[in-house]
Amino acid sequence: MTTMREERSAPAYTRPRPPRDIPHLLVPEKRKISHWNDRHELRVNNWIEPWDFASPLDVGIINVPFSKTSILPNAAYAAPNALRDAWAIFTTFSPDFDVDMGSLRVRDIGDVATPILDVVRGLADIEESLQACIGQPEGFFPLIIGGDHAITAPAVRACCRSHPEQQVGLIHFDAHNDVRVMDHGPTNGTPIRGILESGVRVRGTNLVQVGIHGFMNASYYKRWVEGQGGTIFTARAIRRQGIEATV
Repeated sequence: MTTMREERSAPAYTRPRPPRDIPHLLVPEKRKISHWNDRHELRVNNWIEPWDFASPLDVGIINVPFSKTSILPNAAYAAPNALRDAWAIFTTFSPDFDVDMGSLRVRDIGDVATPILDVVRGLADIEESLQACIGQPEGFFPLIIGGDHAITAPAVRACCRSHPEQQVGLIHFDAHNDVRVMDHGPTNGTPIRGILESGVRVRGTNLVQVGIHGFMNASYYKRWVEGQGGTIFTARAIRRQGIEATV
C-alpha cells in the first residue's frame, strides 16, 4: 500500500523593509562585525552601522546591487556585500593624510531592490528609491554604491530632482565616454547621455570626463560630448601634464 505524503514548501523569506516607506528599499543584506578590536583603533565595519532612521547622520550609504545592463557579463551587483566584507580589515585612520574619520556619523541605509529581468523598470525603481532616500528630512551626504555604471543616470537624476533649485555639475572618472545611443535601450554605456538628454539640471558645459583612454571609444561620441560643451581629459593628457594641473 502506497501512501501519499503531503509536501509543504517553506514560506518564502522576505527581507524586511526599513521603518520609513521608502520605495524599493530593503534593510542592509549583511553586516560583518569584527569581534576583535584594538582599544586604540576603530574598524570600518564596526564604525558603519545600519541606520535606525531616527538618529542624525553625516553620510548615508545607499547600495544598488544592480548589474543587468552590462554589455559584457560581470558581477558588479556583488560590490556592496564585497565592500561590507572588506571593511573588516580597515580602520578609520589614514597615516598618509593624518586624518581619522571616526568622528563622522556614517550609516548604512540599505539596499535598493530591483526586478530580476526588467531593466527599464529596474532603473526607474532605482531613481524613485534614491530620490526618496536623498530627500529624507535629516539631510546627509549620499554615498551610492553600485552596481554597474547604468545606475549613474538614475542616481544623478535623483540628486537633481531632490534639489531642484540647484545646478548640478558632473565629474566623470572613466576610460569610456558612456554616451552611446539608445538603440539597444539603456546600458552601462549610455548613462551620461541619459543624464544630459533627460532635462534635469546638468548642462553639458558642467560635464568633465577624466581618464578617457584606449581603443574603446568612437570619434562620434567624443565629438558629441564636445558638442554638448563637455570637457574631456584623456589619460594620456593627464599623464603628460600631471593631475594637479588637470584639477
